[in-house]
Parts: sequence; structure tokens; C-alpha cells
Amino acid sequence: MKNGRTRKINYKPRYTQMEAYDLLPLEIRRALQEGAQQWNTNSILRHFRKLKKQMGEYAATDEVVKWLWRAHHDEIGNPKTWGRECPHVMAKATLCVSYSLDGKVIR
Repeated sequence: MKNGRTRKINYKPRYTQMEAYDLLPLEIRRALQEGAQQWNTNSILRHFRKLKKQMGEYAATDEVVKWLWRAHHDEIGNPKTWGRECPHVMAKATLCVSYSLDGKVIR
């Protein structure tokens, strides 16, 4: 069976977006809520489960949350990295990150 780029792959995802979202830990869900961009929660769940096998649940949760916040900051710093189809880019919205007096991000 060939798997060229002209062949369409038809498969049903294991979870819907909301089912995958509900399976994520609370800290990751909160980080997803704060972002300016929507994420594919199935890929986040797969990444979390892979890290969970390697380093444990708490370390994997912390790593995924840090990864998401870095992506949020990149999106705010350079919104064109995600493309012109983003709603906030199309609306020419200004995004900002709030910092406390000691330099930590306010979430």
C-alpha cells in the first residue's frame, strides 16, 4: 500500500477536541484558556502522555504548561508566526502580557 502525499488518509481521531481537553490536567487546561490561539487538544494530550511516561505526571504537566506559555509569548511578540488567518491578526488587535513588579508573569 502506497502512502504518497496524493493519498488522502481517512481516520477518526480517538477523542474529540472536548474529550481530549477534559482528559488534560487542570493546569494545562488553564494555560490553554489563556492563549490567544486555539490549540489542537488531541496533539497536546499525546505530547503530555508521552512526557508523562518519561518523567512522571507532575513534571510532564509543568513541562507542557511552560511550553504553552512560551508559545503564547511568541504569539504575542510576533503574531504573524501563526499566519494571517488568526482572528486577532485580522482584527489588528494589540496583545500584551501582564508582569508583576518582580518580573513574573501574571496568569
